[in-house]
Order: sequence, then C-alpha cells, then structure tokens
Amino acid sequence: MAIILALAAGIAADAYQRPQQRRPESKKPPAEEQALSPREALDRARNAATQQERIDLLEKFISAKAGSDLEREGRELLMREYALKGEQALREGNPQLAMQIFKSALRAAPAPITDTVFGQYVFPLPMAMNAFGYRAESAELMKSFESRFETQPNRLVEIGFFYVQIEAPFEAVRVLEKAVALAPEDHRAHNSLGTAYLISLRLDDATAEFARAIELDAKDEFGNLNLGNLSRAMGDYERASSYYRKQIAIKPDDAEAFGGLAIALLALGRDEDAATQIKRAEELAPGDYRFLTQLCFFYVTRKKATLARPLIEQAARIEPRYAWAFIGKAETDALEGKFGDALATLIGAQTQAGFTTLTFELAKALMSLDGYDQATEVMGKAITVNDDGEFEALLGGAVRARSPKLDLLLERERQAALFLSYDWTTSFQYRLAEAIAKIAHYSKVALAARKPAQQGAGARRGRAAQTKPADVGQGDEAGATRPRRVGGAPSPSAELSAGRDAGLPGVPELLRALTTFTTLDDGRQAFRMVWASRKLTENDLALDAAEQLARNAVALAETATEPSGSMRDAPMLDRAGRRAMFLGRAYDALGWAQFKKGNTRGALDSLIKSVELYPTSLDRKTAIWHLAVATQQIGDEKRALDLYIASYDPDLPAASVRRAQIEALYKKQHGSLAGLDEKLKQQ
Repeated sequence: MAIILALAAGIAADAYQRPQQRRPESKKPPAEEQALSPREALDRARNAATQQERIDLLEKFISAKAGSDLEREGRELLMREYALKGEQALREGNPQLAMQIFKSALRAAPAPITDTVFGQYVFPLPMAMNAFGYRAESAELMKSFESRFETQPNRLVEIGFFYVQIEAPFEAVRVLEKAVALAPEDHRAHNSLGTAYLISLRLDDATAEFARAIELDAKDEFGNLNLGNLSRAMGDYERASSYYRKQIAIKPDDAEAFGGLAIALLALGRDEDAATQIKRAEELAPGDYRFLTQLCFFYVTRKKATLARPLIEQAARIEPRYAWAFIGKAETDALEGKFGDALATLIGAQTQAGFTTLTFELAKALMSLDGYDQATEVMGKAITVNDDGEFEALLGGAVRARSPKLDLLLERERQAALFLSYDWTTSFQYRLAEAIAKIAHYSKVALAARKPAQQGAGARRGRAAQTKPADVGQGDEAGATRPRRVGGAPSPSAELSAGRDAGLPGVPELLRALTTFTTLDDGRQAFRMVWASRKLTENDLALDAAEQLARNAVALAETATEPSGSMRDAPMLDRAGRRAMFLGRAYDALGWAQFKKGNTRGALDSLIKSVELYPTSLDRKTAIWHLAVATQQIGDEKRALDLYIASYDPDLPAASVRRAQIEALYKKQHGSLAGLDEKLKQQ
C-alpha cells in the first residue's frame, strides 16, 4: 500500500489548486471558449467539476495546443487524472479497466519523459496494480510500457527491477539483458541483471554479473555483498568473508553484510569473531527476519535446536508470513522430536506461499509420521517423475528443472533464498522421498499397461462368480482352500517378486523403488513394509510382492515396536499395545493381499489373527470389514453380515458404500431392512 499512498501523495500535491466545493459552471459558448487564453483554457480544464470533464477538456487542450509552452503541463495534469481514475477502477476490483486507463496515462505522457514524470506518473501505475493483488496484470501493464523506453538503459534497469520485485524472473532477465547490451559499461545494469539471474536460480550467471559490476566500479553498492552471499551459498566461506569485509568497507552500516560475515565465520569455526558480527548486525537491523532465519537454519544443520529456537521465534514475530521461517520452525520442531508440531507448522505455511521446497518439506513432515499416502499426494503436486526416471519441478515458481536426485534438484532454491550450502534434510530423507515418488509413478505406468487385459480378466471373473460363488477362493495356489500357516516368512532382504505382473512396463523400476523404500535402515522398515503391501494390494498390482512385504513386517514386529513412541500415530501406547497395533495392521495387510491373490482360506487365517490382535480402533474395523468380505466369499453369509455390521462406522469416508452393501445382504437374509438401524447404532 505504500506505493498507492505515494501515488496518492503525488496526486494530492495539486489538490490545493482546486476548490473542495464548487458550483457547477455553465458551459461557455464556443465563441467565448475560443476567446480564452491558453492559461485560462488550462485552468478551466483543471477546475472542471467532474473527473470526466477534466479528462475531456485536457485531451482537447493538448490537441489544440500541441507545441505550446503549456502542452507539457497539460499532459502531466491529464496523466494525473488518468492515474486517479485507474486507481478507482482497482478499488472497484476491475483490473482490466484500470489497465486500459493506465495505458491512456502513458499515451498522454510528454516527450521526452523526464525522471520526475517517470517516477510520479509512469512507474507507480504497475506498482499500484501489484499492490492491489493483480500481479499478472501488473506485469502485463509494465510490458506494454516497455516499447516507449526500449532505447533507454536507465529506464530499462528500473523496469527490470520492477519485474525482480514482483518475482517475474523471465521478464526481468529479458529486459535487463537488453539494458546491459545498450550500456555494457554501466555497473548498475550488470548488478540488476545479476539480481534477475539470482531469482531465476542461475547462480553462476548471477556471480558473473556481480563480478562484472565491481570490475566496472569497485565501489558498486551491492556487488561485493551479492558475491559474498553467493560464495557462502556455494560453501566458499573464506571468499565470502573477504567479499563481506569489502562491502563493509564501502558501506559501514550494511547490516546484511555483517550478518553474512557472521554466518561465514560460524561455518569456519570462528565463533567468537562471529558473535561480534551477529551483535553488530542486530544493532543495525533488529528487524531483519531474513538474517534471523538464515542463522536459525545454520544451527539446525548443526543439530543445535536450543540456539535455533529463539532465533526462529523472533523471526516469526517480526514477519509472520515469511515462508522460510515456517520451514525453519518446522525443522527446529523436528529436531526436538516434535513431529506433530512440525506438520502443523508446515500445513499453516501453505497459505502463505507456494514453491517446491515448501511443498517437499510438508511431504517430509508427513513421512516422519508414516503418512506416506498423504506425502505422495502432496509431493506429486510439485515434483514429478519423467520417463527417464528423473525428478522434475518448477523451481522458484518459474524455472523448470530436472535431476536424477531430489537433493540436487532442490538445492538451488535453498542457495538462492538463504545462501546456505548446508542442507538440513538428510540423505536418508531424500532417498525415502524419491522412493515414494517412484512407487507412485511406476505403479501408474504398470496399471496403464495392464488395463485392457485387466478389464477382460475382470469380466471373466464376474461370469465365474455368477455360476460358482463358493469356488472363488480356489486360486493359483495348490491347497488354497485349506487353512495355511502364516509363519515361514522369507528373509526381509529377499528379492521381491512381481508374480503375474513381472512383465509389465514399469514393474522392474517399481520393485527397485519398493526395495529401497523398505530396506533403508532406520529401524522403521517394518512400518514401511505394511504401507507398501497395502498400496500394492489396493492397486491389485504385484501381489506376490505385497504378500512378501506383509510377511516380512510380521517377522520384524518385535524389534520394530520395541522403541517407545515407535507407533507415531499412537505414541502413548505401551510396549504390548504397540506390538498389538502393529501386528493387527501387518496381518490385515497380509490377509488382504492373500485374498486378492485368490487364497481365501489363507486370507481368513491372517485376517482372524488381525482382528484378534488389534486393540479397539478404526483400524480394527477395517480389518473386520476385510474379514467379512473373505467370509462372504466362502459362502458363510450369516457370519459375514455380523462382521459387516460390527465393522460399520458412519464417520468413515466409505460409510455410504459400505452401508449399501450391508443393506443388500441384510435384506437378502431378513426380507426387509427392519431392525438394521438399531443394530448399526449398537456398534
């Protein structure tokens, strides 16, 4: 709003020349109008009763008095009226009308456009649109202004910096490259272009431009500071310190240079020297939330939560909308084991900004709580896997990038925003995130390839079910109609098998991702095995691997649930409770995979174990539902109905679908739905 107020101040400067109240003036006849002197005609236009009258009279005046001494004054008055009119359109929520009016303001500008006119009546117009929240329209408006200044490097530098301010990197680079071409010896043009490259995440190009700026002018106001920041981002702390000291010699009150020097010295292990620089930076700019956030991240990478915490809380108080501060707080929370707090912080951050690192951090927080479904969904909004198995993302909201590694993909956002070479995300967390992204991607590839064949097989199974419902349990395994022992699990390190789906496109890559996901060693492999088994079964894909993973999880149950708090969605459970909850989930996953494979009797055995082991919970109701389905498949519809009713919960997302299924079976057995509501209420 400061931009709007500045524009309004310029408009108000002439307000004293117009009466606050005036009676409508009668229009003078043409003869009398022709008798007015140029000054009288201009004053008449200036003092007209309505804005539209003033605009009309000023348009006529500059047309009639072209080349006169008063033409420039008339044009400036006309620009002012158009600025007021356009601002009113913005207040009324009509940016397209405002854009047309603002273009009229530029059309009315005198030639040449002086610094005063540019600063008061041209540059503020796109700024006003952006201040009202119309970022795209503001960029479009400024772009329409460019042709008027295409041979003026000083103006192009200002226009380019406008694009930098609204974070339109491509437009900024385009305009500022033209400015540098027109004025190759202007250090300010190179400095501005360096900034444009920086927000475009072209860090090497930015470094070259800043170096050129100080080569042209050793006392360039920002060159040494920016080179210090970029050197720090790349981990060259000695070089960074040198640049910061040069900047301080040029600008002794540059708080950012003192802050950057402090972090560089900390990285070099010179803590006492750093403390002096931190104190000076805070004295010069106590409200610099960016420095506080950067310093917090440095301590987070050093696992020093007690030092990071007060810094990030102070930064958040100063600027509660700064997205990187949200990330800093979440990382501090996670460092202290407060995974739920970290997740809540990052969920709140999504309303403040949207860039790839922020999205990834939310996915990472979800993974820390075993929320792999949600993490997959969240990460898929910003990061995709391409046909070459590489990760792609739109970095900084504008730059499309790809890399075989997530850490390499994301590092430029961190370096450009925080000038931090250290990464607070561990290699383990990156590999885990890569795995879930690939599991989702290659599952889709395999399912898309199998879809036509699957549809045909589904039709055949449907016909078979209509003729012999009791035989559905007789599947691919010999003796599948007899109860099977759940024991005998293969080694968790055994190679996964895709069974019938081994030849599908994407399946080899899927199995590799699953293997990575379930063998990364952090003591939580068993929890991930259960999730992976469920995902495969849910997709009816690689069911052999789904069964293997579930059996492996059962075998690892004792060690997986030994640590206190290992059930992260139920951290208060005791040792016995953790074991029971985990085994309930693992046996449910195993039984459902067996059922999908056609081994109904084996599924019953596993699902009965699941229901018996589970403590009372919504998860247990899901296992009961699965047991009901398997029970119905072997023809015991009375027992199946009891199980369906016992599993019903009206608050579940699938409640309406499940109730319909219950009603159908209940009506089949009882002839009507009488009494069903009462039975369901008792659950």
